[in-house]
Amino acid sequence: MIKKQSVTIPLTIFSLMCMLAIQAYFLRADFFNNKTGFANDVNASLELIIGDVQEDREERKHQLHKIDLLDTNYFKIEYVFNNGVNPTVSLIEAATNNRLMKYNFITTYDPDTLTKEFLFNKAFGNNGRLKNSQRVYMSITEAVDNRFNLYEDTLSVNKKMLDSLLVKNFKTYQIQANHELVFIPKEGSYTLEDSQAFISDFFIINDKGAEKQVGVLIPEPFWNIVQRSTAVIIASVFAVVLVVFSFWFLTNVIKKQRLLAQTKDDFIDNVTHELLTPISTLHVSLESLDRYHVLDNKEKARDYLKISKMELNRISGLLQNVLQVSLHSPGLISLSMTEVSLKEIVHDTIDYYKVKSKEDIDFKIVPFKDVKVKADLYRLNNVFYNLVDNALKYCRRSPKEIQFSVEIGDKVVVNIQDNGIGIQQEDRKKIFDKFHRVSQNGVHNVKGMGIGLYQSKTIMNKMGGDLRLKSSSESGSIFSIHLKPC
Repeated sequence: MIKKQSVTIPLTIFSLMCMLAIQAYFLRADFFNNKTGFANDVNASLELIIGDVQEDREERKHQLHKIDLLDTNYFKIEYVFNNGVNPTVSLIEAATNNRLMKYNFITTYDPDTLTKEFLFNKAFGNNGRLKNSQRVYMSITEAVDNRFNLYEDTLSVNKKMLDSLLVKNFKTYQIQANHELVFIPKEGSYTLEDSQAFISDFFIINDKGAEKQVGVLIPEPFWNIVQRSTAVIIASVFAVVLVVFSFWFLTNVIKKQRLLAQTKDDFIDNVTHELLTPISTLHVSLESLDRYHVLDNKEKARDYLKISKMELNRISGLLQNVLQVSLHSPGLISLSMTEVSLKEIVHDTIDYYKVKSKEDIDFKIVPFKDVKVKADLYRLNNVFYNLVDNALKYCRRSPKEIQFSVEIGDKVVVNIQDNGIGIQQEDRKKIFDKFHRVSQNGVHNVKGMGIGLYQSKTIMNKMGGDLRLKSSSESGSIFSIHLKPC
């Protein structure tokens, strides 16, 4: 299974890289498509307003021509209202009194609203005629004709209007960019100085009697093009984040599976060792009774039988712990709560290890008044044994010191202090986790199943108390057992 997992991670990384490459390819293709669309929209925005700007120039030219017709140095204008019935307007040359033009309106107007301005605009508002669907100027006099031609040569394009209409079209095409209008001669060409800028197509426009080309320069088109890909970019980022999260989640699952597999192997090995130890002790005790005539010494025989009973109880407790852990449900632990003498438990624990252990152990008890607590006697004994076992396992000093002290208040707190190697900072938060074992430089030098402290804390919580790591340093650790007083 671990081999399969080791193959899965590289395959997942490769798949992720392939997906990122595909995303990058499609984003690039979408960017260039939007770049083409942006260019087409800018060109269309400019092309649509060229005709409007040209018409505006023609209108201004004819407005100036109308002003010339009102110049009394050249003309007199004669109005005949006829009480609104078929009125007439005549254009008379001032110098000769010759009637140049006469407009007859074959219609009837309201005499109360009829004005000279109205008749003038009707007669000379568009001084021209239609030829091939285009308006052609109608000659009046040479002097006025010359002035009309002068307007053609001097009137420029209304650039303000051109820019205003362009901005309006830009909004229609959702273009938000700084821009400038570029005018070049009809036969000229334009060279971009900045490769990042954009120049539109050029269109012919009349300006001061000459044909020119006009285009639009956008210095920074990049973000406008990117904005057109917003939906695609968001979808791509979401897909990438989803895949990366899935990869992260899968990697964590694989790591946990590896750790679980390794923990399972260690657990089986450690359970075997933990069971063999009391069995070996039991075997030695029974062999001593059988071979060395210990039965003749009743006191020693009683000690060996006591050790044998304790080891059998320990084997039973170990098996029960394993069963409880395998059920993954501390709620299934059944308790037999009774009144327990705290002083008796402390002394029984010390007596047990004095008989069992061949090491030099200095047990100390800070004097305290005996107090009754509410607990499951058998399971509370196991908690004490687990804490003392760990204290002895993780101590390199000689003699090994274990001190019991009691604090009595709302809760009865039993502090068990050792002179061991202490617990590293990174292990303290995990010290009560299932299967967690303290290592030395990454190596587990001390045998154990990694369930003692987990099981002890679970039992204490079930009994309405608690088990805490009070403090730890290089000079040892202090664990505190919190119990309910009777």
